[in-house]
Amino acid sequence: MLVLLGQVLHILTGGLFSEMIIVTKMKVLLHRLTREDALLGGYSSKLEKCSDHDDDPNHKEYSKFKLTFTNWNEIKMGVPPALKITNNNKDEFLLKYITLDNVPGAEDSVKFLCNSWVYPQERYSYPRVFFTNKPYLPGNSERHKLHRLREGELRHLRSENNKGELKEWDRVYDYATYNDLGDDRPILGGKDLPYPRRGRTGRSLTHDGHERRPDKNQVIYIPRDEQINHLKTEPRPSSEAVAKIITTLSEDVTVNDDNYYGSFREVLALFQGTKLPVPGVIEAGDENAWRDDEEFGREMIAGVHPVHIRLLKKFPPKSKLDKRKYGDQDSKISEDDIINMLEDFTSVDKAIEQKRLFILDHHDTFMPYLKRINKTSTKAYATRTILFLTKEEKLMPVAIELSLPKDGPDENGADSTVFTPPCDNDPHKYATWQLAKGYVAVNDSGYHQLYSHWLNTHAVIEPFVIATNRQLSVIHPIYKLLHPHFRGTMSINARARTILVNADGKIERIFFQGKYAMESSSAVYKNNWAFNKQGLPADLIKRGLVDEETKQPCELVKNYPYAVDGLEIWNAINKWVKEYCDIYYKGEDKKVQNDKEIQNWWKEIKEVGHGDKKEYDGWPEMKTFDELVESCTIIIWISSALHAAVNFGQYSFAAFYPNRPTLSRQFMPTEGTTLGADDEESYFLSTFTSKKQSLEMIYLIAQLSSHESDEVYLGKNEDVDWTSDKKALDAFKNFQAQLREIEDDITTKNQNHEKNRCGPIQFPYTLLFPTSEPGITAKGIPNSISI
Repeated sequence: MLVLLGQVLHILTGGLFSEMIIVTKMKVLLHRLTREDALLGGYSSKLEKCSDHDDDPNHKEYSKFKLTFTNWNEIKMGVPPALKITNNNKDEFLLKYITLDNVPGAEDSVKFLCNSWVYPQERYSYPRVFFTNKPYLPGNSERHKLHRLREGELRHLRSENNKGELKEWDRVYDYATYNDLGDDRPILGGKDLPYPRRGRTGRSLTHDGHERRPDKNQVIYIPRDEQINHLKTEPRPSSEAVAKIITTLSEDVTVNDDNYYGSFREVLALFQGTKLPVPGVIEAGDENAWRDDEEFGREMIAGVHPVHIRLLKKFPPKSKLDKRKYGDQDSKISEDDIINMLEDFTSVDKAIEQKRLFILDHHDTFMPYLKRINKTSTKAYATRTILFLTKEEKLMPVAIELSLPKDGPDENGADSTVFTPPCDNDPHKYATWQLAKGYVAVNDSGYHQLYSHWLNTHAVIEPFVIATNRQLSVIHPIYKLLHPHFRGTMSINARARTILVNADGKIERIFFQGKYAMESSSAVYKNNWAFNKQGLPADLIKRGLVDEETKQPCELVKNYPYAVDGLEIWNAINKWVKEYCDIYYKGEDKKVQNDKEIQNWWKEIKEVGHGDKKEYDGWPEMKTFDELVESCTIIIWISSALHAAVNFGQYSFAAFYPNRPTLSRQFMPTEGTTLGADDEESYFLSTFTSKKQSLEMIYLIAQLSSHESDEVYLGKNEDVDWTSDKKALDAFKNFQAQLREIEDDITTKNQNHEKNRCGPIQFPYTLLFPTSEPGITAKGIPNSISI
């Protein structure tokens, strides 16, 4: 007797699930593949509830069933590579997996990894098909007569004739522009405002092309299998830390927008006792270490936004903005401003020659929007920060330039003021220097959240998720490689468009770009994003930190924690991807070129998903084995390590918001105003984020920084039986072993207090430590972007 085992999660609207309904109304049809015309043949089974299996305490909602085939014909049947499921019940269920034991001709159990919601048959015009966990390239599956089923499934997922509003049972993956942010926000996507595409919902449009906003309780469509929370409930805080924050917020909802804390001690009081977890920047006990210039520089290479600093190659810095439109935007920082802080160097040019000067440059990104932004209650600058790498290998700020557009037409250029670290105990100079660093942090926080985090991870990956499901069969080896790195991405992005990046959403309320946040991210996508520069080695070259010809890193890189740990992770991913791909492509370019699914996949990513950038340089042709390996490595890197590096440290570095304020409400003190020691803290706090905004920000970043208990980390797979290929499983074990070595290495470097690992705040850099416990930990690399 053949036994087929399937775990089924029952999700119903109201009432308890009757297991007998499924038992009597679910039909399983196995396919025999002895002849081409026998693809639609097969055997039905008897299905009954199992009574002899141990319940998994972690999955009490699952049930196990036994399927018995009584008329099995070994000669005709062979080893079944596919099955069809028909649900004749009135409700849907989640089919986890099916296992066939004792199959004649099979070396081991035959496993069908399903992980899919099966709706009543009336919702489909076709039966649901599931394949075994054995991977096949398209050419190989043709020999096994699977190509018809394989291509048929992809046609259903593309569902090119379904152009109406999509419902939860639809399995359609399709593209749309960002026309759903609000009627008074521009549509992102197209020639004027290029942007990656998102998943289509099919909701009706207004007269000007905006998608109508969903009703308050309406769930935004994504394919049901992409939902993070199978129970379709609102995300709930799983960590004690987030629960505490919710409590704190409920106590403070009545504070006014204009209220601000009067001293840093008042802000510190938020984190005393049990109200809120203590952020890393103040955890060690020195409540003023975050104000140190060394810490200010260190966080650019070992903080929550370590991906933007670059080598300074020309001095003074030049703007790339069109002078005909924006006038003179070049920096006004002079050699006299900084020469006294360059140790033994007698000129700036010599320091540049030795690669000892660096820049955090936000000027060109924000200058085009400042006039509009500053017409609101926000008062912000476009900033440039010059940093010097000392003999002790500390990255120290030596000048900050704050720029505003001049009055009148844009072509009048910029009005800039340069600030340098105080060389004496003048309280006014110290206060203005701290303010200048605060304005830099406002720029950097806005750039980090909207562009480095949202755009460069969440938004750019979604087209890859869609194209992978539309063009690669679930039994394609590359689908199996990439699928774990897409878990929950469409779900969290859909939620973000509802409450975070939408008009009047949390991002607009908390960060200084306000209503221009998403519009400005389109400019960053247009001017700065190229696929082939998203991998860490290429990114370091782009930022001048590694020489493009010699591949030699500059002096900073050896003590650049993000780069050091990141290159180890990158190399481990790249090695794993190469070993895995070599199993199926044997390193042969021709096999990549002849893989129709891969070619269609890449063409759709480039021409549709990222179609606004299809004419730009940066897209591999996907004609070689090396291009396939590099592209898959980049996709996995973005989804895992890059996202972890810019996301999970947010609470640790920014919850104590004076360290990273998100907006500014007034400009620098006017000429003639003198700030004394007693004024400095109150003026700083009245300049930046208000009480209400800070509490909303703390709540937001606590959720973003928190790992759930069911997080799946790099080197893990949610499904133990994700493939039956023993070579692939062995290569994956090698990857896991390498990640464990990286963990040990990071632990050792932090214990040894290697340069820039801990800094004045004594908070070690662990954001690229592969695993983590649940909660806010400032470490852990999940496989995918799911928060």
